[in-house]
Amino acid sequence: MAARLNHVNLPVPPGRVDEVAAFYVDVLGFRPAPRPDTGRTGAWLDVGDGTQVHLSERSGSAHPDQHVAFVIDGLDSLRERGGEWTMRGEHRAVVRDPAGNLVEVFDDRAAVAALLGREPQAGFEVVVRRGDGAPVVIRNQPLLDDGTPMPTRYWLVGEPERTLVGRLESTGGVDRAEAEVDAAELVAAHERYAAERSAALPAGWSGPAPSGGVGGTRTGVKCLHAHYAWFLAGGDDPVGRWVADRIDRG
Repeated sequence: MAARLNHVNLPVPPGRVDEVAAFYVDVLGFRPAPRPDTGRTGAWLDVGDGTQVHLSERSGSAHPDQHVAFVIDGLDSLRERGGEWTMRGEHRAVVRDPAGNLVEVFDDRAAVAALLGREPQAGFEVVVRRGDGAPVVIRNQPLLDDGTPMPTRYWLVGEPERTLVGRLESTGGVDRAEAEVDAAELVAAHERYAAERSAALPAGWSGPAPSGGVGGTRTGVKCLHAHYAWFLAGGDDPVGRWVADRIDRG
């Protein structure tokens, strides 16, 4: 069953709802949202992706470990708008709202651009992270920003993962994987990958579309990075499992 986050509810001390709501609007850029009459004082805010932050007036202080995290663009400009920010890495920071709730933000676009050495050319989301929040795998939209088909749905961007897979490829890993993985399982994996990517195309899209299976491969194995990325993101990929096994062996 597919699921996504609908909202988070944060406590606010009595009499401070407007102050706290202003922080989320003025600093984080959220938008006020209609709120039904629940008989309690509070506020709703739209994050912008279908998710909301609900503020509820209640007595008591926020638990020091309770927090909520958001993906944002432009961490540097965000910090200039207010709040006492603490950096937790180059592209991750935390701040407490006026009610004491801990807010964590990730600047995924800047982090991925740094890993790639260039700006991403398509919309994406980070689907696998390291323990410190750094991106490991991104899931790309099937079309670049200019409409060019993007065959690689899952992209390995993290280090040292990219380097480890690169070493495996440089020692004949592509040919070995193709020889050792069950051919029928590989064909089925390519078909599943292509079906997922096609389902992500805009409704009614009639222009050029990505083709092939994992990383655009029509048959066999071309790029271990693409297979391993999909595997790390939860894909049923026999080549990705093969790569993971070899990496685990050292």
